[in-house]
Amino acid sequence: MGKTTVAAHLAGAFALMGHDVILLDLDPERNLRKLFSQDINDEDASVFVPPINKNETGTTITVLNHDEWQPEDYPDIKITICDCSPVLDKNPKSLVEKFDYCIIPTTLNPLGVSKNCDVIIRTFKHIRRLNSQAEMFALINNYHSDQSFTNRNQVLRDHLRRSLSKYTSTDSKCKFIDPDAAKIRYSKSLLYWGYHIVEGTTPQLAFNSNGGRSHPRTDFLQLAEYLEEHTTIDELRRQGH
Repeated sequence: MGKTTVAAHLAGAFALMGHDVILLDLDPERNLRKLFSQDINDEDASVFVPPINKNETGTTITVLNHDEWQPEDYPDIKITICDCSPVLDKNPKSLVEKFDYCIIPTTLNPLGVSKNCDVIIRTFKHIRRLNSQAEMFALINNYHSDQSFTNRNQVLRDHLRRSLSKYTSTDSKCKFIDPDAAKIRYSKSLLYWGYHIVEGTTPQLAFNSNGGRSHPRTDFLQLAEYLEEHTTIDELRRQGH
């Protein structure tokens, strides 16, 4: 699972918190539109997110391409999340300049930590050249939380943090999110998210409970709450950004 899954389910977390959300599909592959379309021939792509509490109304995530998005058409929607192209120059410059926050997911892979760190730093630098105000976060994705991985996770986490600090120490708006504060755990539900396309069933997020629990729902709500606590996202939302 990668950036598209993270973007979609972070949108889902904010939707669970009572916010309608726009998801902008900037990736040329248009995977978000495929994942959220009710019908392969239907231009509309959205999903209704039922409320956590029965006395609430629920919210909607709407997927749009960049050229379809006109903020004035959605005056009541205060949260817009972009699924960016991995080819940095393919993302519209005019949009990157407006980013308030950016999340770069990565993994604690022994063979990939150094490579991933280089990619994250290049991404930080690219965005910073276009946008002096955006706050940027590196997030651990696909985290294996089994106790047997604890020591290895700590070693890899510390190595990644040290490697990223070469840049984050020079840019106070770039941060590594410690997995103790927020992370996305490995989940079969997330791994197989999108299987509804094969089955031809209604789109939905990977938030269904299994044995009374949903790790994806817990993790993405924790991430959304982390962002609310460590940024000015609430203030921007009230201002209508």
